[in-house]
Amino acid sequence: MRARLARRGLEWMRAAVAETPADVVRRYNLACGYAALGEDDAAYAELAKSLEQDRSGRVFEAVTKDAEWARWRTAERFQKLLARHDPAVDAAYARGRELQVAVDRMGNNQAIAENLRQAIAAYRTVVAARPDFHPAWWNLAVCCHRLGALTDSVEDRRSWWQSAREAYREAANAPRAGAATWQAWGRFETREMGVLLAGNSAAQEQVLREGREILEEALRRTDTAGDRARVQLDLAATEVRLGRLAPGTQDRLRWFEQAVARLHEVLKRDELAATATPYALWGLAQLEMGRLQRNRLVLRSAVERLLTATERAPTDPEIRYNLACTYALLAQADEALRHLQICLENDPNRRFATVAEADRDFDNIRNLPAFAELLRSTTGAEVVMPGPAPARISDY
Repeated sequence: MRARLARRGLEWMRAAVAETPADVVRRYNLACGYAALGEDDAAYAELAKSLEQDRSGRVFEAVTKDAEWARWRTAERFQKLLARHDPAVDAAYARGRELQVAVDRMGNNQAIAENLRQAIAAYRTVVAARPDFHPAWWNLAVCCHRLGALTDSVEDRRSWWQSAREAYREAANAPRAGAATWQAWGRFETREMGVLLAGNSAAQEQVLREGREILEEALRRTDTAGDRARVQLDLAATEVRLGRLAPGTQDRLRWFEQAVARLHEVLKRDELAATATPYALWGLAQLEMGRLQRNRLVLRSAVERLLTATERAPTDPEIRYNLACTYALLAQADEALRHLQICLENDPNRRFATVAEADRDFDNIRNLPAFAELLRSTTGAEVVMPGPAPARISDY
């Protein structure tokens, strides 16, 4: 008799939910009815819907207390369901976003770092409860990435960036992750991690290859022509770096040729053709190819590409340095010295002056008094030249 009454009550509750499907209380009562009768799958489905619909937190509070759910509370499926709707987890995510957004209004690195640490702690709370929640993984990756960039300690940077790598990976593999997440992950691997591992060629090559695979996945997921071109640009930059690391001449040439083929496609997009980066990469690839093949025609083509890059970024020291190297290999001393001077005048940290002292590309002009005088006399004071702001290869 009692079972028949329970069944009849369940039918009434079904009818009530069908009449007003948005009524959270009626749906929760239906879930309780199913649970009381041992119809676990139906109970779980209705409970999930009621938690999804509820914005007040009352259903969550009730389900943690009501006796109907006592035998469920140790079940993994039930715990995961509650974690997805726990108001405390929502609050932790909101707190993380608040801290992260506030960073953009701060000017003090110490305060920025503290905010980022607190945001990271909040996001870690969220992903522990909701391991498939893409926004929390994404923001966790961004905060770890940024915090690593702020620190002066190589070991601390390595630690934070390893955490960023793991978070980017989880974000990319979370439900509803798009091509942009894969591209950001690939960029992080090929840029930050690639630079961090400089000096360890084997490790650097491995991370660049892994980053290239990630960018290839981003390309497969990208639909629009403009976005595809930007991923192709990232891939071209990665392939140039891989070419410079490859041990054999044929492997190096293959990477550079692959990069140039991609850049042909990239330059079909007017918004990218207006920037320095594609031309700078193309010129660098041809500089490397011309040197390997001792091919003056390829070197002259590199000059053309690099000159186009300087029109778009007149004070970029890296582009000027590569142009100076190319002219030196062509034994055009005056042009080599002119571009090297512009490079050094826009290199306050004198990074390129140090490299130039031992760079064999300058062997044709090394014995010229003007070369030695240039390296000795350049103060590193920045010279501002007319034209658009520089677009560094590392910042496109």
